[in-house]
Amino acid sequence: MSPLVARTSCIDAVSREFKAPRENVKPISDSMTMEEGFYVVTLGIGAGQPAVNCTVNENGVVSDVIRAR
Repeated sequence: MSPLVARTSCIDAVSREFKAPRENVKPISDSMTMEEGFYVVTLGIGAGQPAVNCTVNENGVVSDVIRAR
């Protein structure tokens, strides 16, 4: 599971990127990637919306936010 700072940064980034209210952005799952220290957090942004993947390091620096397929 990703550190809290990583999840919080992803929630903030996804909320800004997709103009979704922060309280609607909820983590669905997260996992560590092959490169140690990087996490992929999958977030839901509301009913009827596709999930979003956020790549973030353990310090909360977001590198990518894309819709999940």
